[in-house]
Amino acid sequence: MAADDMHEERLIFAAYDDRVKELFKVFAEGLAQGEPERSGQDRFRRALRFAKRARNLGLQAVQAEKAADASALVAEAAK
Repeated sequence: MAADDMHEERLIFAAYDDRVKELFKVFAEGLAQGEPERSGQDRFRRALRFAKRARNLGLQAVQAEKAADASALVAEAAK
C-alpha cells in the first residue's frame, strides 16, 4: 500500500527530472549557437526556479489531497 501512496510523488519527481533535462538541453544548444553565457545562465536559472516551484506546489497539492482523503476516511469510520 505504501508504494501506491507514493505513486503521484514519483510521477512529479520524474516529470521534474525530465523538465530539468529539457532545460539543460536548451541551455547547451544556446551556448553551442553562440548565445552569450550570462544571458543563457540567467534564463536557465530562472527556468529552474519555476520548475522547482511547480514541483514543490505539485507535491503540496498531492499531500493536501491525501490528508483530505485520510480525514474523510476517519470521519466515515467514526459514523
